[in-house]
Amino acid sequence: MFFFQPDSLFLCLYILIFLQFTTCTTSQEMYKRIKFALQAEEHKGESIFAADEGHLRNDRSRDSNLPPTWQDFCTLKGTENNGTLLSYECSIDGFSSGRWNFSQLRDYISAKHFKYAFDVQCRNNSNISFPFNGKARNIVKLHVRDCIATDYYSDFQNADLDKIPDELEEVVLINVQRVISVKAMMKNLQIKPENIPRNVNCGDEDTLKVKIERNESYSFVGNLPNISTFITIASSNIINKRISSQKCSFKNLQLLETSAQSSRSRYFAEFLTESNRFPELRILNISHSSLYYVPEQFKNWIIYFPKLEYLDMSHNKIQDIVLSMPKDYDPTSARLTLDLTFNDIRQISVRFLEKIVLARHLYVIIDNNPINCSCTDQMRDVLEYIRDTDWNSVKYERHQYIRDLKCQFPENIKGRRLRDLTDNDIGCGFKMLPIIVVLSILICFLLIFLFLIIRYRLQIRLFCAQRLSGISSDNSIDMDAEKSFKFDALICHGLFDEEWARSTFIENRHKLLSHLKLGFYREDATDQKNNFEKLIDQMKSSKYVVVLLSRQFLEGEFLTPGFQEALQQSNEHLTRKRSILVLMDDIPTQEETICLRRSLQTFTCIHKNDTRFTDKFLYLLSSKGDLAWCEYNEGNRQQYVAI
Repeated sequence: MFFFQPDSLFLCLYILIFLQFTTCTTSQEMYKRIKFALQAEEHKGESIFAADEGHLRNDRSRDSNLPPTWQDFCTLKGTENNGTLLSYECSIDGFSSGRWNFSQLRDYISAKHFKYAFDVQCRNNSNISFPFNGKARNIVKLHVRDCIATDYYSDFQNADLDKIPDELEEVVLINVQRVISVKAMMKNLQIKPENIPRNVNCGDEDTLKVKIERNESYSFVGNLPNISTFITIASSNIINKRISSQKCSFKNLQLLETSAQSSRSRYFAEFLTESNRFPELRILNISHSSLYYVPEQFKNWIIYFPKLEYLDMSHNKIQDIVLSMPKDYDPTSARLTLDLTFNDIRQISVRFLEKIVLARHLYVIIDNNPINCSCTDQMRDVLEYIRDTDWNSVKYERHQYIRDLKCQFPENIKGRRLRDLTDNDIGCGFKMLPIIVVLSILICFLLIFLFLIIRYRLQIRLFCAQRLSGISSDNSIDMDAEKSFKFDALICHGLFDEEWARSTFIENRHKLLSHLKLGFYREDATDQKNNFEKLIDQMKSSKYVVVLLSRQFLEGEFLTPGFQEALQQSNEHLTRKRSILVLMDDIPTQEETICLRRSLQTFTCIHKNDTRFTDKFLYLLSSKGDLAWCEYNEGNRQQYVAI
């Protein structure tokens, strides 16, 4: 028989996950602590120490209410209930280690007419023999501290336990380490739960009022058989246990504590509630247990603990909690106090605090958590909530502790209460959100404005020119500055465009054009030489030359060298280009020539069907800056983009 080494991790894993044992020790350092327990298992009924005169205290008088020699380590401290309850204090040290034996005690006092209360305190890694759910006649209180307990499975097949009435009212196990034989464990794991005596599983379920298991741990000795066999047996046992019809009902249990565990089975809440009933439980303590969350069974406590008043989950690692109304909640039942102090709750919000305040069925305590008070909108709202709330009102008075919660982070305000903090203290001297919103809106409007400016730049340019530059029926052309010109514009057109020219510029012209002095030139093939000389003179005496460019005009004068020369000379007369092309038709690609292409790229163009023809025409005649040019698109020759 030996102590398990770290390669027995599978065994510990099973114990932690399936059997609810909360601490599994597999380190060689623990060997010294349990060596006396191993000797006790190998030599049942024998003392592990020599009974010499120095060790056995023969000077003490014999106590007939205890087994022989027990007066060496157990002392009567007093009586209760009119002398019917004997209270003993037992001090177990190296000299008495292994001699306190629960089975021996049970057999000896079963016929007594007294009730017993034992307070067992171990020192120097001493051990006692104490089986799981130890049950005995006449024992009503049992406290065990700092002991190594052996014989865990010794009562698992003891059918006589069902003949013993329930009498134990209070059992307290603190810092007890259970030493378990692997051989005994493998043997008993194969027993179906329904074949195990009920009193082994449930103990004194009818009379037990207080049950405390604090910092209880488990160690294993012996050789582990084939791992796969063990896993098969263990898995089968846990399944049988969960589906077993045998349920323990602790009818009078009011305080249950299973705390100070370095690790927890992920199924511990299921094990606690599936196989047990707690109709009268008032206090449940699961503190110091490395829990990261509140199990669903505790959120709906009313189902499993209908009279629970205090749930202690302090000193865990819970970071967040979700509060909800439990199913089947009776408003007339007692309010539950949920103690979440000394956890890892870092973030709080107004919504969370309001839920705490408004929960009629629940009183939540979140003192002493490492609250992060760094500058966030959420924390700023919390501070405003703390300042503006009337904590003396009926609604809030029982939660006044909330305003006294202390910050853990950041370091510069560590330890300060929420009620004493301002926005400046947490680094929120000004509110960023309104500024960000305003800037975002301004940026959106600016982007829209820029888009409209770019999209409708021509219309805006024309509008500004007309409204701000004084283009009107009376003053669109600066006549004083341009007195040297005979005409504001010379209209050059072909024979087929004469009707449109007269209709547009003479007969039905817009009132905005009425003030203009317009000259007209029509192609004439009879005397080209004189005509071109006359044309050159007219062009030079006109501020602008407007050419109505149509297919017929292209076939006629526009492409002749004489007409091109006249345009060239008229343009050279001034320092800026002043020729305007009015496109009467979409010029087909095949009709373009090098001369025409150059003209389209050089001169300013307007299409006769342009909806803003009059505005653009006036703008071109009044413009004092460089004119916009026609954009010549090689990819789509049918489209000419005007200014």
